[in-house]
Amino acid sequence: MQHPPYQRKPQKKITQPLHAFFTLFTEKTQLEIWLVENDNLRIQGKLAGFDEYLNLVLDRAVEYDRKTKATKELGKILLKGENIVLVRTLEYLYMSQYIFRDVKL
Repeated sequence: MQHPPYQRKPQKKITQPLHAFFTLFTEKTQLEIWLVENDNLRIQGKLAGFDEYLNLVLDRAVEYDRKTKATKELGKILLKGENIVLVRTLEYLYMSQYIFRDVKL
């Protein structure tokens, strides 16, 4: 006998990091990566590969310096997982700029 929807307990779903990276890899998602101890430097590129240590291979990588607004094309690179602070999709970055464009801090 099935319980009505209002009586069912919500199920918790935990996404493992490797599964999330596999999804980003199969969708050829454009990523932005923040590095350890370098707040002004961002690296953007398409995820071309990864391993269990979250070392990332990025294709068509571009280095962006937020302070000087300078960009530098890097090509295909390998980033060690221990140097990565944050990984986010550029779709999220563009969407958040659109949603929060009128917010005054």
